[in-house]
Amino acid sequence: MTLGKLACLFLGSICMATTAPAAVSRLSSPFRLVDNRVFLPGTLNGKGPYSFLLDTGADGWAVSTTLAHRLAIPQGKAERIAGAGEAKETLHHLKLQRVDLAGLSFSDQRALSADFSDLDAVIGFQHFDGIAGKPVFDAYVVDLDFGRARVRFFSPAEYSPPADAKVMPFELYQTIPVIDGEIAGIKGRFLVDLGDRSSLTLFGPFWRAHHLDRVFGPGIIAITGYGLGGPVKGELVRVPEFTMAGIRVAGIVARLSLQKAGVFNTSAIAGSIGTGILKRFNVTFDYPGRRIFLQEAPSQDVPDEADRSGLWLGRSGDDFEVFGVVSNSRAARSGIKKGDIVTAIDGVPTKRLDLFAIREQLKSPGRKSDSFTIKEGSHSKVVTVALHDLIPRN
Repeated sequence: MTLGKLACLFLGSICMATTAPAAVSRLSSPFRLVDNRVFLPGTLNGKGPYSFLLDTGADGWAVSTTLAHRLAIPQGKAERIAGAGEAKETLHHLKLQRVDLAGLSFSDQRALSADFSDLDAVIGFQHFDGIAGKPVFDAYVVDLDFGRARVRFFSPAEYSPPADAKVMPFELYQTIPVIDGEIAGIKGRFLVDLGDRSSLTLFGPFWRAHHLDRVFGPGIIAITGYGLGGPVKGELVRVPEFTMAGIRVAGIVARLSLQKAGVFNTSAIAGSIGTGILKRFNVTFDYPGRRIFLQEAPSQDVPDEADRSGLWLGRSGDDFEVFGVVSNSRAARSGIKKGDIVTAIDGVPTKRLDLFAIREQLKSPGRKSDSFTIKEGSHSKVVTVALHDLIPRN
């Protein structure tokens, strides 16, 4: 899987529903968009509420190991799988008696338990309890309105797409939707992955075969996410235009995957379309009809912003930890290094700060600098980093 992509957590695993969900004709629920990921409220075996990632890249359900232990859910056979990182991780099979997700009910569900603690720290999630995948999309047409942060679920037999919606037919690559796309005049097959925080990921075999680092680079080498198996490294570049099923998207920050193993290293797929692109539209997933519908939204033509600090910050208790520093960035030249503990930003203690809000702040094109209070033994020092565009704007 990635994270970048919790999307491919379940590749190679069988986690399908064993009992059909209760029928509904239409249901609506708010969602939270956290770090470009859709989270829905839910309960497990009547306990909760908990927070579930809605993920087109997952072929079933997942529950955090911590939550599974807390609810005394017996864990079964262990399985080692590849994720976004280069290492393999051990997961356990289990069974969920009942899952209630945003008003939907599912019973007797097979699932996997996974240790999400590293993701909580490195990415910064504070309420990441599980993943809802393909069983939800198989049972319902799922409509996401990112502008209003609402999801609607329809019975497939009763759903009619809007007249102005553009249609993207898809096939399934294992259990993930895959569509036709084109970049720099080169055609390829791209996953559509709600679990991928980025806009566009180009897999190693594809971008190397077509020398896309020369076409779009030079970029910057950075940690671009974190998943089961460790950090996801890539070369970040700005792509003027990407076309998916004939629909043009401009101003994208894409990552050229540098992973030597894991799901980003397959030659069968060109890359992954993440929520960074999908949130520019109103998106409807119709798995029974093998169609994705896109409606225009005000954010459709808003170009991606990129980090301007050169830092990847994660949580370390009440503090932030520096998990990555871009080489030769102003942050690196100022002396900030991997492993440093940040206790305050611009004088505000990190325990009072939202990590995702800080990441957005460090992207802001109008912001000149930020000061970081770095812990050094029993003392601290304040380092000011001048922000600048690490990835040139077209």
